[in-house]
Amino acid sequence: MSGLANDVLTQAAIGFARVSGCLLMLPGLSSVRVPQQVRMIFALVLSIAILPFITAHIGQMEVRSGWPLVRILFTETVTGAFLGIGARYYMLAVSFMMNAASAAVGISAQLAPSVMENDVEPALAALVSSATLATLFALDFHLGAIRALVNSFTLMPVGQSLDIAAISENLVTYLSDCFLAVFSLASPFLAYALLANMLVAFVNKLIPVLPLYFVAGPAVLLGALLLIYVLMPSIISLAAQGYFEMPR
Repeated sequence: MSGLANDVLTQAAIGFARVSGCLLMLPGLSSVRVPQQVRMIFALVLSIAILPFITAHIGQMEVRSGWPLVRILFTETVTGAFLGIGARYYMLAVSFMMNAASAAVGISAQLAPSVMENDVEPALAALVSSATLATLFALDFHLGAIRALVNSFTLMPVGQSLDIAAISENLVTYLSDCFLAVFSLASPFLAYALLANMLVAFVNKLIPVLPLYFVAGPAVLLGALLLIYVLMPSIISLAAQGYFEMPR
C-alpha cells in the first residue's frame, strides 16, 4: 500500500509540475490580479482532476527518487511553461499594438492598470486587453488550454528531453505570426493618425500664422475617441477570433 501511495504521489507531483508551469504563463490565470493562494489551489485541483487521464502516460516510465525525479519535475515545469507562453505572447502582442495605437492618436497619457502585469498602460490598451481576455474565457479558451495540457502528455511524454533549439525557433515564428495577426487591430488608428497629421501639416503650411496646434489637437483627439467608439466591438471580436485562428 505504501508503494502504491508513493507512486500516486509521484505521478501527482509530475502532473502538478506541468500544470503549474502552464498556469504560470497562461494569461488570465497567471494575472497578478488573481491572489497567489487562488492560483495555487486551482493548480492543485486541476492536477488532481486530470490525474486519471495522464496516469497511463506517466506510469509507462520508471521514476526513481532523488536527482532523477528532481530533473523530471524541472523538465515538466519548463514543458508546461512552453505550453502556456504562446497564449501570453498573443496577449502581449495585442497590448503592444494598442499601445502603439494610443501613442499614434495622442491618448497614451491616460493610464489604467494592466490586466496581466503589476503596472499601468494606456487606457485603450488596458481596455482592449481586458475585454479580449474576457471574451476568450467566454469562448472556453481555458477549456482548450486544459485539453492541450492533457494531450501534451501523449505528444511530449514525461522524461523526454526538450529540444530547446526547435522550441525556441517555433516560439519566434509564433511571435512573428502574433504581431502580423494583431496588426489589423491598430491599423485604423495608425492610418487615422497619419492622415490627420498630414492634413494638419498641410493646413499649417497654407496658414502659418494660425496657431493650428491648439485647434487641431482637440479635433484629432475627438476623432480618435469617435473611432474607438465605432470600432471597439470589431476590435475585440477580431482579437478573440485571431487567437483561435493562430497556427498551433
